[in-house]
Amino acid sequence: MAQFSWYYISCKNILSATNLLLIRQRLSIVQPNFSFIFKSIPQTLLLNIPSAGEFYSHYLLNQKTMKTKFLMAALLAASIGIMGLSSCKKDAIDKPLEQSIVGKWNFTSFKLDSSEYLGTIIDSAFIEYKAISNGKGQFTQLVAFANEEPDLMSGEYTVNATTKSVIMTTETKTITSTVNIKDGKMDWVSTQDGKPLLVKAEKK
Repeated sequence: MAQFSWYYISCKNILSATNLLLIRQRLSIVQPNFSFIFKSIPQTLLLNIPSAGEFYSHYLLNQKTMKTKFLMAALLAASIGIMGLSSCKKDAIDKPLEQSIVGKWNFTSFKLDSSEYLGTIIDSAFIEYKAISNGKGQFTQLVAFANEEPDLMSGEYTVNATTKSVIMTTETKTITSTVNIKDGKMDWVSTQDGKPLLVKAEKK
C-alpha cells in the first residue's frame, strides 16, 4: 500500500508540474524518466489514476502508432526489394537466339585448333548480324590480318533455335556454327579447313 501511494504521489507531482497540453503536443518524444514509472505500476492502477490514466492512454496510443509506422515502413522496403528482385529476374531471361545475335560483335579471341590467332596473325575482327526478316538475315564479317589484306565476307544467315546453330551462306560456301550468347558475350564454335574453330566476341 505504501508503495502504491508513492507511485500515485509521484504521478500527481509529475503531471501537476508539467502542462498536460504540452505533454500531448510532445507525445512523439517519450520522456525516458516516465518510462520506469509506467513499467513499475500495473496498467489497471495507472488507468484508474485521474490525469495519469489519461496521459498513460496517450502514451500507449503513441507507442502503438510508432510501431505501426515502423511495420509499414519495413513492409514497404520489403515490397520494393521484391519488386527489384523480380525486375532483375525478368532482365536475366535470355532472349531468343535470333534476337540476341543481332548487332555488331568484336572478336576477343580467335582460336584455330587451340592456337590463338588474335593479336598475332589477326589484328582485329568483327561480325555484324542484321535483324532477321522472313526467316533470313544479312551478315558481314571483316578480319584484319597483320601482314595480309583484310578478308571481307558477307551473305545471308538463318538461325536454328533448337540446336542453337547459325548457318551463314555466301556465294562460295556455307558455314555452320554453334552459338551461345549470355550477358553480351558470344561463344562461336565451328570448323575451318577441317580444324576446330572457337571464336569469342563481345557486343559493341
